Order: sequence, then C-alpha cells, then structure tokens
Amino acid sequence: GGVPTYACNGAMGPAGADGAIGPQGATGPQGPGFARIVIVSGTGTALQNGAALRTAINGISSPSATAPWKVLVEPGVYDVGASALNMRAYVDVQGSGTGVTTITANLAGGIMLALADNMLLSDLTVENTSANPSIQTFGVGNLGASLVKLRNVVIHINQPTNVIFATYFTSTNVGLDGVTIIALGATLANQA
Repeated sequence: GGVPTYACNGAMGPAGADGAIGPQGATGPQGPGFARIVIVSGTGTALQNGAALRTAINGISSPSATAPWKVLVEPGVYDVGASALNMRAYVDVQGSGTGVTTITANLAGGIMLALADNMLLSDLTVENTSANPSIQTFGVGNLGASLVKLRNVVIHINQPTNVIFATYFTSTNVGLDGVTIIALGATLANQA
C-alpha cells in the first residue's frame, strides 16, 4: 500500500456558505473624553433642564486660570426657577444658538444671571418670564466681575410695573459682541 495521489487540474468550486457569527470581542480601552468640558442635555422638562444646568455649573471642581472649564448647553429651555443662576470664574457657558438654547427664570427681583470673573457667555437666549416682578429686576449683570465677555446672546426681560435693567455691569472690563437686548417695562435702564 502506497498513498494515493490526486491530480488538481480542475477549476475551484464555488465558495461555501458563511459560518455562524463568532462571539463578541473584549471591550476596548476608553477614549480620551473631555477633561474639562461638561455637556448639559436639554431633553427633560424646562425645570429639570434648569436644575441640570445649575448642578453642572456648581459641580465643577476648582476652575482656575490654569484649569478653565466649558459648559456646553444643548438645545432646549432651561428654567432655573425663582433664584439667580450664578456663573463661576473661569467657566465658559456656551449654548447651541440664540432661540435654540434659552435660559429662563421667574425672578421677581435681583439679577437673573450673575456673571463671574474671566468667563464667556455665548450662543444662547436669557429670558425673565416673571409677569409682575415687584422690585427692580436685572437680566444679566456682573457686580464687579472683570474680564467678562458676552457673544451672540439675546437678553429678554419684561417688567410692566418697575425699573428693569437688561444689563447691569459694575466693571469696565466687559466685552459685548453680537448682544441683542429686548427690554420692555415701565422704566427702562441699562447700566454699563
């Protein structure tokens, strides 16, 4: 007995059917992510979104000149309720466009959105929705904060009975670029 030999001089046959799908491979390493960027979703109710925005800003750990942060705010309405939204130094807040990202408050008096040192507020609308505030109301103000910038922001404030300040800046280091102010009230004033 010898080993049989075969001649291979014919054409290759058709490919066979695909085999079953194999098991899933191991999970790969996590990507680099964002070290100092927080994204706030606008998919909840206006009040839920407002609470999420406030939590995101307040939850940033130790922003500074060497570790600045950015909060990116998705499209939606963010109702921060009846108290001011206080910005933080070295934390920029950027929306998804005016009329697309709107921060609202039902504030009867005081500053609705208080700016901080070395920050940029951009690409959003700020609106006070209070129908009848009882004392002076301010839309956006800085109360001494310096190196504040507003870019592509609409400030809308309406107070039928008292003095309103759409903007109230007590520092000369304020930059405004593409800011629209809509102020309706008994007495209108802007201090810059």
